[in-house]
Amino acid sequence: MTWTKLEIINLLEKASNAGVKIELTDEQIVDCLGFNEYPGSDLGFVIMKNIIKTIEQQGDKSAPVRFKIFEKQWPENKIEVYLFANEGKLCGPDILNSIYVMNGNLFSVPPTSEEFKNIREGGKKFTNFAELFGALIGAKVEAMQSEYEVVEMNKIEGFETANIKVPSFLQRFFEKNNKDFNLEADIFLKAEIKLI
Repeated sequence: MTWTKLEIINLLEKASNAGVKIELTDEQIVDCLGFNEYPGSDLGFVIMKNIIKTIEQQGDKSAPVRFKIFEKQWPENKIEVYLFANEGKLCGPDILNSIYVMNGNLFSVPPTSEEFKNIREGGKKFTNFAELFGALIGAKVEAMQSEYEVVEMNKIEGFETANIKVPSFLQRFFEKNNKDFNLEADIFLKAEIKLI
């Protein structure tokens, strides 16, 4: 019998609620992490991928700067998505940082810094901030209710501001075991969504 991720999380949730002590490896912690908002359609996935690609290729461009990420015309309306910055650079310095789990602790890790080499080599990677932001925008476009919206991801201080979903049993696991969440990061990224 093969268990789905949701079934495993539900089982761990019930065990935690019953007071069972849970031990988790770094890989199991990564498997339990998710995205608060994530696209569920081809449209959302294309937007997510376009955002990630633009961040990787253009993230260090100085403001004022504006990049069209996506445009699609339907019979009744058109949607446009942009990444932009009015000051500084398109993205903050930590946009390409990845989130790693090591010894049960979470870290925001730069892609090349020697200081975090041991975490990159010994930890388990979950995702990076570019993917988290891309997923957020892809999901926002799918759920678009208004004609105009600006979505920002600025200073990351925890799970909610990073678009990371953490099951409640995992939050309790972190608290009981005094685990650190060093997720602080400067992202400073803005997306503009237009429904015309």
